[in-house]
Amino acid sequence: MPLKRHIVLQDLSRDHQQILMQARHMKWIALDDRRAMPIDSFIEHFSVFWEQLLQWHLIEEETVLLPMCFAPDHAYWQQILTDHERIRTYTHQLLAQQDSSEASIFSQTLVEHVRFEERNVFEYIQFRLTSDELYLLGEKLVAFREQHRFD
Repeated sequence: MPLKRHIVLQDLSRDHQQILMQARHMKWIALDDRRAMPIDSFIEHFSVFWEQLLQWHLIEEETVLLPMCFAPDHAYWQQILTDHERIRTYTHQLLAQQDSSEASIFSQTLVEHVRFEERNVFEYIQFRLTSDELYLLGEKLVAFREQHRFD
């Protein structure tokens, strides 16, 4: 059973919920589900989501979370960077090609990445970091969001 998310990780977890909502819409598009919005509307919406949240979320994890919680050779660090690169690649393909040919794969990539971070990475951080380390991590995450005006 997952732990209650530590307060310093809650903003990242809230971002994950929004990412999962985007993944759900991609899946609906891929399945030609009646709930899917038209692809051009989705791409326009996803472009804004990328610019305002997703790209900053990835940068925040790479520049704040990873260096404070893991050594560069740690398997979690490597997995996160690999996942982030895949997310960036799929995003750029989606926005450049303006089609949904990879929507199903992109959707699954997002879901698997969020699950990995929530179930493995965040729980590891909550167990391994001391209270002082968690406090410092929280300060740095807040400072990042304030600097980038990112909620």
